[in-house]
Amino acid sequence: MNIIKLKDFGVLYIKLRNNILIGISRILLTITVLAGSANACSTFFLKNGNHYVVGRNFDYPYQNYLLTVNKRNVTKTALQYSGELVELPAVWTSKYGSISFSLAGREVTADGMNEAGLVTRVLILHQSEYSVLPDKASVSIDQWIQYLLDNFATVEEVIESCSQINIRLNPDDLWRVHIMVTDSNGNNATIEFLEGELVVYTKENLEVKAITNSTYESSLDYFKAGEVTGEKLSSLNRFYKVAEMLDDYINENPIEYAYEIMDSVEQSITQRKMVYDITNRRIYLWSLNNNNRRYIDFSSFDFSCDETVLVYQEDLSHSGDISGEFIPYTTQINRDFIEDGWIFLEKPYTEEGLTEFSLYPESFTCFFVDAGNDATICNNYFDLNANEFFSYSGLWTIIEGSGIFDNPSLNNTTVRNLGFGENKLRWTLSNSFDSYSDDIIITNNSVIANAGDDQQICTGNTQL
Repeated sequence: MNIIKLKDFGVLYIKLRNNILIGISRILLTITVLAGSANACSTFFLKNGNHYVVGRNFDYPYQNYLLTVNKRNVTKTALQYSGELVELPAVWTSKYGSISFSLAGREVTADGMNEAGLVTRVLILHQSEYSVLPDKASVSIDQWIQYLLDNFATVEEVIESCSQINIRLNPDDLWRVHIMVTDSNGNNATIEFLEGELVVYTKENLEVKAITNSTYESSLDYFKAGEVTGEKLSSLNRFYKVAEMLDDYINENPIEYAYEIMDSVEQSITQRKMVYDITNRRIYLWSLNNNNRRYIDFSSFDFSCDETVLVYQEDLSHSGDISGEFIPYTTQINRDFIEDGWIFLEKPYTEEGLTEFSLYPESFTCFFVDAGNDATICNNYFDLNANEFFSYSGLWTIIEGSGIFDNPSLNNTTVRNLGFGENKLRWTLSNSFDSYSDDIIITNNSVIANAGDDQQICTGNTQL
C-alpha cells in the first residue's frame, strides 16, 4: 500500500537562538503573500521511454524571480521567524548542489532540480493542516523545497524525511501547500498534509502524475467522473486537461509536448513555464517578459562549496543556452531583489528588516571534516588534532591496527598503545541528519630490543 498517513506531524514552537535571523518574518510575510495569491499553478511528469521531464506553470502577476546555483557541503540553520520560539531549528549540510527558483530572496524556493536529478515543486493547497511531531527539528514551510533539494536524491528518501522533521507554518499562516517530487528513476510522489495527517500518493496510487491546487483525491475523482463544469481554468479543470493530455501522449518530443500541456492551461497571469529535463540535467525556461525559450545546463556549473555562488536575473535579450549568463551572487543583489517584492506589494518595511534578511545566507558555512595529517612515530602514543564544527559531535574510532583513546569524543585527544606498523584512525562528525568521516594513518616504527630467549648451556659458546 503506497498511501502513507502519519498522525501528529507538524510544528514545534520553541526558542529563537540565531540573532542573524531576527526580523526574517518581515520578508517571509512578503513571500507568503506572494505565494498565497499564486493559486493557479500546475505541474506534471511526462516520459518517453527513459527520457523523463517535468513541466511546471507558475502563475502570479509578479514578474521578478531569482535563479540560484546552490552549493553542496554547505551547513545551514533553518530559517526562523522573528517572534517565534524555535528550540530545534533543523541544521543540515547539503549533500547536493541544485539550481532553484525563488520569488523573494535567496533560499526561499518555489521549485528546482538538484545534481541527483530530484525535482521538487510547491503549489498552494489551502486545505493543508500540519500537526506536531514531538522532539523533532523543524524547517519553515518557506524553506522546505530547498531543504529537500539539499538533502535527497530519491522520492523514497523524501517520503521518509517527512517523518523525521516538522514543517512549520509561518506565524501569520498565510499559505499552505502540497508538493510533487520526481527523481532520476522516473519515480513520483504527491505529498499533502490533510486533517493533521501526512498523505502520500506514489507508484500505482499516483494514477495521474500531476497536481494543481486541489487535493489529489478530489482531482482524481473529478477526472474519473468525466465531466467538465464551472470555470474553464479552475484548479479541477486544469487537472482534467493535463490528465487528458498525459493520456493522449504517445511518442512526441517530451519537451515540446510538455510545453503544449502548459500552453493548454496557461492563464493571463502565467509568468513562467519551466521544463525540467531530468535525464539530460537541463532546465528549460519561458517567461512572459521574454518569450525566447532558454535553457540551463547543469554540466556548466561547479557545485563545490568553495566556488562562488552564482545567480541569474532575467534579461529580455537572452535566448538559447543561458548557463554563461549567471553572475556572482552578492548580498546587494539579494537585498535589491527582496526590496522589489516589498515595493510591488506596497508593504511598509524598515532598512533593518531588509538588511537582516538579505544577510541570512551569510550564516551558511562550508562544511569539512579533517582528521589531521598522517604521521610516522617512534613510540606507541600520538597527540591527535582533528577539526571541530558547530552543531556536529565528533568521535574517534580505530579502523585498522590498535590503540586506546584518552577521550574518543575530543578532537584533540591522545591515542595510546598503538600497534606496531600502520594504524588507521577515523574522525567522524555527525548530527541527527548526517555524518561525515576522515581517516589518518599513524605508523608506529618504535624500535623494540629483543635479546632472545634465556639459555642453559654445557659448553663455552652458544648461538645468540
